[in-house]
Amino acid sequence: MSTLLETTKVSLGLKGGYRVTGSSVTTGSFSAIKANSEITFGGGNVCNITNISGLTLSAGDIVLGDFATVDITGDAIIYKYNIL
Repeated sequence: MSTLLETTKVSLGLKGGYRVTGSSVTTGSFSAIKANSEITFGGGNVCNITNISGLTLSAGDIVLGDFATVDITGDAIIYKYNIL
């Protein structure tokens, strides 16, 4: 496997993730969020996406970014980001 492919897979969740449901705040190092149902971002997100608070995603939608804290309501998979 090439180094670029390895890096891409790891950055997109090869290290796994967490399923979160209901209203939750999760901290860590995350690269993507996939909505399993409609989700809404709360005000406690720490990420590189401006004005994400209040954003609603439909089931199946994915948002990519660099997340340290994820504050959402709904059912989603939060993918870990860890190249090392």
